[in-house]
Amino acid sequence: MFYGYSFVFMSSLLIGLSTGCSFNVTKTSGNLTSPNYPGQYNRNMDCVYVIMSPTKQPITLIFEDFEVEYDVNCKDDYVSVKDGDNTLLGNYCGNKNPPPLLALSGVVIIKFHSDYYVSRKGFLAVFNDSQGNICLVYIAIR
Repeated sequence: MFYGYSFVFMSSLLIGLSTGCSFNVTKTSGNLTSPNYPGQYNRNMDCVYVIMSPTKQPITLIFEDFEVEYDVNCKDDYVSVKDGDNTLLGNYCGNKNPPPLLALSGVVIIKFHSDYYVSRKGFLAVFNDSQGNICLVYIAIR
């Protein structure tokens, strides 16, 4: 026997317990914001949001407001969006709204990363499963 010592083990394996910014949601529509939005998000964060359509229909994701630290390669602070089949839909940073995105699998995975140095307002996004009504128009003007 050992006297005078205690051992405490704490685990943060459950997503969302340690950061408060990661979760899974199954909904046909809703809003998604970065932590503290519209205030500045925290530094040194890694958040993962998984949105699943209960109808298994494609999900449209539209960023209505977007302000994340800019880096030419989007390596400092960024938002990375993948379809549920792991297809990269895009990596985004800066203050321009990303284009509307469509996750055909009915699952969209959004990773939000912030480094230690700079924080900004973050983002507001809306999502909606199409339930068969897909109509996305994206026009690029050069």
